[in-house]
Amino acid sequence: MDIGGDDWWLPGKVKSQIDFIESHLDVGLCYGKSKVYSQKKQRFTNTIIGTNNCDFVSLLDHNCVPASTMCSRNVLVKQYLVDIDPLNRTWKMEDYPILLWFSKESKIAFLDEVQACYRYISDSISHFVNIDKLISFRDSENDIRNFFVEKYHLGVKYISDSQNEKCKFLAHKKGISHKMWIEEYKKIPELKKSDKFFYIVCKNAFLFHFYRIYLLIMKKMID
Repeated sequence: MDIGGDDWWLPGKVKSQIDFIESHLDVGLCYGKSKVYSQKKQRFTNTIIGTNNCDFVSLLDHNCVPASTMCSRNVLVKQYLVDIDPLNRTWKMEDYPILLWFSKESKIAFLDEVQACYRYISDSISHFVNIDKLISFRDSENDIRNFFVEKYHLGVKYISDSQNEKCKFLAHKKGISHKMWIEEYKKIPELKKSDKFFYIVCKNAFLFHFYRIYLLIMKKMID
């Protein structure tokens, strides 16, 4: 079954998840794994997405849940809509705030099975070829994090990561020299710990060009 513009469900996905939720009364939402289909090459890649890291803090750091595999209780979705009122917000994604809310208000369960196929399309909502679109998307993601951090009194604030995202984006753009990249790197206000190895590599001109070759190889494998 096709869903949205990119993905489709595998046979048995809905029944399997409904059976699971009905037999686990404490679970409000469950999800599984997804294959990745390259629209450009018209074939499946070797990549499988979806891991078992769905607690609130882990989701704030990284959303590991393939949206197409999610299945939730209708009564809780209605409660979410009243509590958060997402339709009157400017967020650029639907699944991420739902997951953060469910991780605090209910229980999320991971089913270790492939349930859907994710269609990889260049410049789709999560894969941009335009830096302005990418930054806008990441800023919206950051707004969502800060909303839920404040709602649940976590006591931290997520700072805009747009310059960091810009540097990672430019690292694989054609026509960007190492010197040009270094100038953008110098504008980053604070490096994320998880990205420090990336920047150690890219600050070296030789490793920077080696990394770009690696990215091209990986892109050909995925596209």
